[in-house]
Amino acid sequence: QKKQQHKVAVGINIGMFQKFIKFGSDKHSDIKVLFSKFLENRHEKGYQIENAYFYDFESYPRLHFNKCGVKSEFVVSYLKNLTKECASNPFFELYLSEKQKE
Repeated sequence: QKKQQHKVAVGINIGMFQKFIKFGSDKHSDIKVLFSKFLENRHEKGYQIENAYFYDFESYPRLHFNKCGVKSEFVVSYLKNLTKECASNPFFELYLSEKQKE
C-alpha cells in the first residue's frame, strides 16, 4: 500500500508520460491511471484529478516577440506565483521550514 507523505512537483514532457503509461511497472498503476486521465483531458488548463494537478505548458503562450524585444507574461506570472510569500505556496512553506533549520 502506497502512502503519500510529501508534495511533489514534476516537470516532464508528454512523450515521457506516454512511455511511462506503456512501459512503467504495474506497481505504479495508480500513477499510470492519473497520467492517462490527464492526457485525455489535456486541453483543460490546470487539470486536477484526486490529489494530482497537471499543467501542460503547451497551453500557455511562453514568448511574445515585438519590435521592443521578447516578453513572456507566462514566465512573469509563474515566477510571481512561485515566489509568493503566503501559507498556500508550498515553495514558500518549504523555504520557511529550511530557514528554521539554520
